[in-house]
Amino acid sequence: MRRVSLFTSNFRKKAVGRALGAFLFLCLFFGIEKCMEFALINDTNEWSRAMFHDFYTRQENIDLLFLGSSHVYCGMDPAVLKEKTGKSCFNMATPAQPLNGSYYLLKEAVTYHDVSHVYLELYFGQSTGEEGRFKEAGQLPRNWRNTNYMKPSFRKLSYMLTMSDPSLAYMTFLPARRYTADFFEPEKIKETIRQKRTENYRNYYVENVLNGVTETYVKDGFYYSGHKAEGGVLYDTVRPEPFPENPMTKEAETYLRKIIEFCQKRNIGLTLYCVPVTDYQASLYGDYDRYVSQVKEIAKEYELFFYDFNLCKEGVLDLTDDALFRDKGHLNVYGAEVFSVCFAEFFKGLEEGTVTYEDYFYPSYQEKLSHSKERILGLLVEKREGTKGEALKDTGGETGKEADREAEKGTGGETEGKWLDYRITPIHNLKDREVEYLIYMQDEQGEKQIFADWTGGGRDGFDVRIPRESGTVFIEARPKGETETTNFVQIAQ
Repeated sequence: MRRVSLFTSNFRKKAVGRALGAFLFLCLFFGIEKCMEFALINDTNEWSRAMFHDFYTRQENIDLLFLGSSHVYCGMDPAVLKEKTGKSCFNMATPAQPLNGSYYLLKEAVTYHDVSHVYLELYFGQSTGEEGRFKEAGQLPRNWRNTNYMKPSFRKLSYMLTMSDPSLAYMTFLPARRYTADFFEPEKIKETIRQKRTENYRNYYVENVLNGVTETYVKDGFYYSGHKAEGGVLYDTVRPEPFPENPMTKEAETYLRKIIEFCQKRNIGLTLYCVPVTDYQASLYGDYDRYVSQVKEIAKEYELFFYDFNLCKEGVLDLTDDALFRDKGHLNVYGAEVFSVCFAEFFKGLEEGTVTYEDYFYPSYQEKLSHSKERILGLLVEKREGTKGEALKDTGGETGKEADREAEKGTGGETEGKWLDYRITPIHNLKDREVEYLIYMQDEQGEKQIFADWTGGGRDGFDVRIPRESGTVFIEARPKGETETTNFVQIAQ
């Protein structure tokens, strides 16, 4: 006769009941979380969502994988590359993709596809300064754009557990918690739900409108932008921190090494390169060669090379026309075609032995600038608080005389608050030529006040004083002696 312990039976029943209760609680909790995400997170035009859908539903194998930030999906045209190489190409690039993101997306890609070669883009903006410290709270959205749309896996779990300090992990695992400020904005929630119920959202259609120009996700991770960087976009109002001796952060370097070692261990070809930005952006931070040298040294340890197309000779890649860029850092569809052709032809020629590195590149960025067409690359216009700017004396009439008189008085007393002081610094590669400026203000009726009629201001910049009035300030610049404006700034006061 078999004996049954009532204690054991009851214990098992309670254990099963508790497990079932915990399971139901988790289902309810995450069900509510998903409902909150749907209502709170407006990702109707989220690039990563469209790219990951394209990736996971792809039937064709990915031969050549391109990793990196928006510089990749704006600047590398997979259709052009496929035509030139005969191989299937995919841009697995996401906005501001940090190197830890590139590492985990690489692991994701090789799980689903037989990747033969990886091209890792190393734009300095994703691995230097604050952006290079990607585990800090302010940098987490760059990785969330990936984890939000990756399929569940141990790879994804590892990524989520290592992307931040443990105290911030709850925001990674519970995305709705990032939007608690929107809990009490019913109109915003209503609009988010409405947009998510549209056909465009269901079909993963992504578009952005920049200055009236529509930009869209095409396929294979390519961003079609016909916008041209013309009309006063190559300027900044805040001076960035100059490059230190070794600009790439330790965190970024760690993951760069992980990527290299991952590829070498699995016999996957790897090329380190950089999509070109405008010379204005590359020159703005001071000695860009510091970054190039650091990456080259790391690559050399693994018997690799760093191909930075910012060092490319104009004879093989001429991007001096700003109309080939979307903005100061991104190529548009026209520039992407020019660059993609150059990119494919260079590596094909290198493989066949018909070209050398020296045929395409200068040894340093400074040497490239010295051989490039002389021009003003862009303008840095900094507002200077509590300083006395130089009144412009070429204006003539009462406006100019008033500026002269007020400048002599300084910023105190009855004139305080009437003027704004700016420091204008031209970013250029001029050898001996000076810079001259046209500065004026235009109000809503289109009336102009001219403060400088092509006044010389020096190669290194100068201080100016502008009346604090309603209207837009225009600052145009050109090398002295030329008749066409090469750069201008438009600042709404």
